[in-house]
Amino acid sequence: MNDLRYQNEENIKQVNLRNGDIKDLMMQMDALNMTIDTKDEQIEQLKDSVLQAEIKARKTLEKLNKATSGEAQNSIDQAMTMLSKVPPDRKQRQ
Repeated sequence: MNDLRYQNEENIKQVNLRNGDIKDLMMQMDALNMTIDTKDEQIEQLKDSVLQAEIKARKTLEKLNKATSGEAQNSIDQAMTMLSKVPPDRKQRQ
């Protein structure tokens, strides 16, 4: 009978230890879930930042392309103006 009582007490101790382990693991899981949630929020913020940077870069590139195109057209216009001022006899020599 004492042997059964001792075995029962040992089993209760083991169950209590396992319950403590489970409680610790659950706390760790809660902490990990909070960390994951925080990281997910950071990822979303970074995605938004990247998107905003891409939009800004696209707008800047469009402005640059317009400016470059405008400068190229001005150069063409200046060259055509200069060519139109060249006397006809000089054009034939070239």
